[in-house]
Amino acid sequence: MQINAYVILLFLSALITGALAVYTLRRRSERGVIWFGLLLLAIAVWCLFIGFEAAATTLHAKEIFSVLAYLGTPTTPLLFFLFAVHYTQQDDWLTRPIEAVLWVLPVATIVIAATNSIHKLLWPTIELTRTWAGVTGVYAHGPWYWIEVGYSYLLMIAAFAILIWASYRFSQLFSRQSRIMLLAALVPWVLNIIYALSPNTLKGVDLTPLMFTVTAVLLAVAIFRYHLLDIRPIARNVLFESMHDPMVAVDDAGHVVDANPAAAELVGMSAAAISGQPAASVLGRLPGLAERLGSDQNGGRFEIEYVAEGEPLPRYYDSRIWPLADNKGRSVGKLVTLRDISDLKRAELELKSINAELDWFAHSVSHDLKAPISSVCMAADVLARLLEGTDRTDVLDVAAMISRNAWNASERVKLLLKLAESGLAPTDTMGVDVRATVGDVLDDLSSTIEERSATIEVADDLGTVVASPTQIYQVFSNLIGNALAHSDRSGPRVRVLRLDHAESGEHVFLVCDNGAGIAPERLEKIFLPFQKSERTGGTGIGLAIVRKIAEVYAGSVRAYNDKGACFEFTMNDWPSEGAADSGPGKPG
Repeated sequence: MQINAYVILLFLSALITGALAVYTLRRRSERGVIWFGLLLLAIAVWCLFIGFEAAATTLHAKEIFSVLAYLGTPTTPLLFFLFAVHYTQQDDWLTRPIEAVLWVLPVATIVIAATNSIHKLLWPTIELTRTWAGVTGVYAHGPWYWIEVGYSYLLMIAAFAILIWASYRFSQLFSRQSRIMLLAALVPWVLNIIYALSPNTLKGVDLTPLMFTVTAVLLAVAIFRYHLLDIRPIARNVLFESMHDPMVAVDDAGHVVDANPAAAELVGMSAAAISGQPAASVLGRLPGLAERLGSDQNGGRFEIEYVAEGEPLPRYYDSRIWPLADNKGRSVGKLVTLRDISDLKRAELELKSINAELDWFAHSVSHDLKAPISSVCMAADVLARLLEGTDRTDVLDVAAMISRNAWNASERVKLLLKLAESGLAPTDTMGVDVRATVGDVLDDLSSTIEERSATIEVADDLGTVVASPTQIYQVFSNLIGNALAHSDRSGPRVRVLRLDHAESGEHVFLVCDNGAGIAPERLEKIFLPFQKSERTGGTGIGLAIVRKIAEVYAGSVRAYNDKGACFEFTMNDWPSEGAADSGPGKPG
């Protein structure tokens, strides 16, 4: 056995590529990585046994180790091709039967190498000679050798073409990875071409496995510097360079795959610097985004409030996380989109502030007017009593007019005050048994129910809501009273049901009657204040109060016709004191 620099470098190549193969195959659950790991393993086997062949000094030993080296020689080009196809996601056509066909010739080559002493198709003759690499075996090339070489070169050319295409199509990070792999594969195969076509140039020594030392180093750089095993290319057309909204693609391992210029500007980094970085560190400044990306849930929509450095006002983003799959439906990562809604959000907050001020103004004005209008009413009544029995009918008429209008104004102020108070945040919240509250409402409406011969059907369980008992009473008093007042049937029937939305956690209630329903043109107007019914002559304030209370509890109310008039009321529990992100008028 001989040991020289050539032998040592071959064993070193085997050691490095073998270690990389073990490291890679431990991550074989990731898409395409299995082929890369097998490729490294084939190179390691090739280098190892060629190292033993180079160290051997007898013809028999060299032939044995050459046969063993053929476990890696014909399989390396095919594994490189399969990895390139999977890495660039061009594997639509690569079915299992096609893969099996691709393996036929490499497997046949291994069998022919093992039986070469019988048919001499691979090496007709082997001669020993002394060269700069010591005692070297010079192998004559048989017909099967050229078949195997031609097939290998076709696979390598196809793999090179795919990687060259990927280096131009994919982002900068993937371009680096593709170019490194191209260089890693090109160096040994250039020498292999020289060895195959002109063996005398290298004195019969095949430097192909030796150059895999360079390949191993380059692949190590691709793995550890450019996250070759962590990141797989996602089609570039998913991200549009011209999009004004920030967009970031993240792979299943949690690394940023790509980002458009808007995203790079948002995080204050260049697109090249972002690629390959952990998403948690790149997007960490955006509250809650990294946590949602790290969860197992796919998809989702939420708002982000972000204070950029040097900007006095916060920015608001409508954020979405989209699951990404390849053309075979396999998960390849997630796409984050951020739409700037700062102007819309500020307008919304300003509108809420204006509405709050208007509510407070209505409350204050109504409260302040209540006393003087009551005084005018009483003064008009006193004046009328003082003029009784006199002949001043003209003064009596004026006093009656003052009294009538003053009392009308007083009633209107009371209604305005009631409406304004219904929109205020509650101060007396507790767990309210809704069915018990509805029972109180029915007791108070008992005379009307009896007079109309009405039937009231109430669900056995209406649940418990954390809210103000007064406001819950107001809701059902107005909805049930409205149903009784506006039903045009004798013996009307009113149903009170619970329709909770399990997914959203909202409390949903339904109050329906069996009347003629609501005219379609009035469906959108009936919740506006003072929309009186011509038939009943009501105040038109009750449904406006219901809507105000719904909004206090971050809910809503809607009306529709379904064999009668139906009112669907939704609300959320009022948050406990100190609950996060809650405030006056904002249930959690």
